[in-house]
Amino acid sequence: PVDGEPRDAVADPEEQTSKHEAYVYEIEGIVCAVSRHLLSLDESILKKVKLDLLQQVVNHLKTLHSQANRLGSAGRLSTALFYDFWRDFSLKLVKTASLPLKLFGWDNVTRIIEGSREMAPPPRSYVVSGAGTPFVNGTYELDPKRIDEEGNARDGELQYLRRVPGGGAEKGAAAG
Repeated sequence: PVDGEPRDAVADPEEQTSKHEAYVYEIEGIVCAVSRHLLSLDESILKKVKLDLLQQVVNHLKTLHSQANRLGSAGRLSTALFYDFWRDFSLKLVKTASLPLKLFGWDNVTRIIEGSREMAPPPRSYVVSGAGTPFVNGTYELDPKRIDEEGNARDGELQYLRRVPGGGAEKGAAAG
């Protein structure tokens, strides 16, 4: 409020959009600067940093990448870009002469692999056979109406449809 006047309940949509874009732009700038800085650090400096603090920085960068994605980053901070940074940083650590840094780098490689498994898209289809009832046997395909462009389930549940030979599709079981 200015001079004690109450604020309007609804702000100007253009002003909200520009503030939102400015916020996302600031997140992008911070993440890019920190990522570049970490990649440019010499081994002698990295050896002085506590590894748990270094891991916290990496975790926070991952969180900021995710937040920027959700807020509508213009593609500068995609999940793939974070994993590119994380891979490069882990490789830098693995190549050092310092055993603690090297082990920390390998630990991060393991985390990258685990994270990649979690982000793997769901199977496009399943083939069911020997279910005991011939009607249940068949191919169940992922319902394209229930997933977004990135392959994530809308409403939190995947839906598979059974393709009936010579006909349409029947609803199948939800997968969660």
